[in-house]
Amino acid sequence: MRTYSEIRDQKSEVRGRRSEVRDRKSEVRDKKSALTSNSNEYLRIIMQIKSAKDLTVYKRAYELAMEIFHASKHFQPRSDIL
Repeated sequence: MRTYSEIRDQKSEVRGRRSEVRDRKSEVRDKKSALTSNSNEYLRIIMQIKSAKDLTVYKRAYELAMEIFHASKHFQPRSDIL
């Protein structure tokens, strides 16, 4: 069975954690209000990628693949492949 002092220490620790959480919430709230004042930055941060096609690297890779595909259409067919 736990002693009174152990229970008191545990309650004190919980209070300390609550205080930390409140401080973090306050920091997030401050950052959010700062971002909303700069709406472009806010929109950039809150936008979420819905698919891989939204990624810049995907778009560039796709463009490169299409260039290679179009260039390879003009290659002569290989006669040694059956």
